Amino acid sequence: MKKPIFTNLEKIIKAFKKFYKLSSINLEGSSANHQSELRSNIKNLGYEYARSLLRNLKIPDNLSPIKVGLEPKACQQQDIESAWFAYWCQQMKIPVVYHRKMWEFCYILQVMHEYDLLKPKLRGLGFGCGEEPLPSLLASYDIEITATELDPQESASKGWVDTNQSMSSVEKIWLHELCSQELFKKKCQLEIC
Repeated sequence: MKKPIFTNLEKIIKAFKKFYKLSSINLEGSSANHQSELRSNIKNLGYEYARSLLRNLKIPDNLSPIKVGLEPKACQQQDIESAWFAYWCQQMKIPVVYHRKMWEFCYILQVMHEYDLLKPKLRGLGFGCGEEPLPSLLASYDIEITATELDPQESASKGWVDTNQSMSSVEKIWLHELCSQELFKKKCQLEIC
């Protein structure tokens, strides 16, 4: 079994130090701009490491949902490399990616599957949905979804509109590849908070 991505953080920091010829990384006393640049570079090294892991990952086709006894937990590399994660990525029609947000979507769907909650006539409430695939996918299961979102002006002031982390209308979260527009309009509504 491979080490989880976070246990390899020391390797990433070591590579970062070597690249920038640093003997230590100490953010104390650094300017905010310098700290931001260091964090950004470390984050980019993490992304590159994740991409390198993905190149070696074998993802089977035609997966089926399975119950794995998922427990409450934090995101782990072994989850992203699992069949259940790949299955839910396939259902959302997104590629498998080593990313916490994708893990959250898949985790939610897996837990719903484990507890037999992906069936018609159920209702769900999403907090701060932004532009994400879950409302469309859940509507395709004939589940009624209320997606909530922060007021558009407040979202804009936080910069969430520019990064697609906010939605201004229910149409912005409809994904045609996951659900028909007719079913989506029937099953999903937006509440601005």
